[in-house]
Amino acid sequence: LPQVPMEDYLRLCDAADMGDSEGVRLARKALEMRVLSEGKTISKYINPPHTTPFAVMYLATDSLYAEVLSSKENIADRLHDEYGVLLAGPSTITALLSSLAMGFRTVALNQKANEVMDLLSAAKTQYEKFGIALEKAKKKIDEAAGSIDDAQKRNSIIVKKLKGVEELDTVAADSLLGTEE
Repeated sequence: LPQVPMEDYLRLCDAADMGDSEGVRLARKALEMRVLSEGKTISKYINPPHTTPFAVMYLATDSLYAEVLSSKENIADRLHDEYGVLLAGPSTITALLSSLAMGFRTVALNQKANEVMDLLSAAKTQYEKFGIALEKAKKKIDEAAGSIDDAQKRNSIIVKKLKGVEELDTVAADSLLGTEE
């Protein structure tokens, strides 16, 4: 978190303490220009996707932070709009960092949720293909079962027709049919 040097702010405070309105005006203008210049420098480090799409400028005191926020030149808005730089002071930095951490966790959870949904979608596609393959296998098994039923019926018919024929012993039958082992 880059920090704006305090010298410009201290000059503003000194001018205000002395009641020098022209000094205050010039010191305020110098402070605003310095803050904008620092914001421009900081913005060079913003490099998505390798960094966040924004940077944070830390102002070391709450009074400096309040001074920059209350600028009639809308310095805070300009920093954000022109350079992608957010301001933080001692009383806001913890909340800002906590908010960012929560945001990053949410992004990570969303990414994981998307990965899970992609995996479930792929599994659903494969499961549908498995169902088609299972249906084909069932048809083949049903056809085979039908063929076995037909063969059993024909066997019953042949056995009935051959009931009256006398049986040979196993050796003679094997020899006659050529089925010896």
